[in-house]
Amino acid sequence: TEAVKALEGKPVTVKGNMITYEETKGNHKEFLVTGTQDAGCGHYHGPASLVVEVHVSEPVPAVKGIVRYTGTLELVPGGPDSNGIFYRLRNAAPAQ
Repeated sequence: TEAVKALEGKPVTVKGNMITYEETKGNHKEFLVTGTQDAGCGHYHGPASLVVEVHVSEPVPAVKGIVRYTGTLELVPGGPDSNGIFYRLRNAAPAQ
């Protein structure tokens, strides 16, 4: 929508469940935040429009449950046709 396009390049906060790309217990620099429940093993159920790929400045531990991150919104060119992701959050950090 035009409202979402207007947010590109601006700081936004997302809230949802963290899904890591790797099942390690270490820290992560990239992960997904989704408005749906984690289906386990890094999978989620629901539309791509409810998923944000998050890139943090400093690695963070995986968290079960709801997380909040603030960063710069990027609309992914090609949307779900490119890699299944519509939105990306760059230079993110845990929200205060």
